[in-house]
Amino acid sequence: MPIAALLKMKAKPGAEDELFERFVDAMRYVRTEPGNLFAVVLRDPDDPSTLYEFAIYRDQQAIEDHRAAPHSLRNGPPIQALAAEPFTARFWETVDFPPEPLD
Repeated sequence: MPIAALLKMKAKPGAEDELFERFVDAMRYVRTEPGNLFAVVLRDPDDPSTLYEFAIYRDQQAIEDHRAAPHSLRNGPPIQALAAEPFTARFWETVDFPPEPLD
C-alpha cells in the first residue's frame, strides 16, 4: 500500500525565498525516484516562511531509498541549514491511491 508523507519546514528570517527555490529544485529529483508516485511543494499563504512537501511513495522501502539517494544526501544539508527548526514529518497509509476511475 502506498505511503503518503507530509514534511513541514519553516525558513529562517530572510531565507524564505532561497529555501523555497532550493526545496522546489530538490523536488525535481524526488519526482524521478522509481518509488515516488507524487511530490509537490506547498507554501502556506498565511505564513510564507512555512513550506510543506506532500509526497506519495510506493512503500516503506521507497522512503528509505529516498533518504539514501545521492540527491537527498547532497541537497538535504543546505536546505536544512536554511530552516529555523528541524523539519517535521508525518506519514499515512493511503486508502485510495491511485484513485479508481469513474465508470
